[in-house]
Amino acid sequence: MIDSMKLFYDDQCNFCARSVFFIIRFLKISENILFKGSSDNLIKKIMEEENSWILIDSNGKKWMRFSVFQQLVKISPKFQ
Repeated sequence: MIDSMKLFYDDQCNFCARSVFFIIRFLKISENILFKGSSDNLIKKIMEEENSWILIDSNGKKWMRFSVFQQLVKISPKFQ
């Protein structure tokens, strides 16, 4: 389930990149779900419009803003 998720972050923003790696490590989630926002033009456009990271879950649903963090906590082995 977790490995089929994709978390897109703003790789042009040093603060964002460091934050996402900190959050992933803190929540004990594999870094394999991380993808640079600039790697997908459609995702990059959505990120710019929403000013948010984007999490795509195993069902293809897109999560943005605070709901990204909520979903990460929900799947985190640290809180299981």
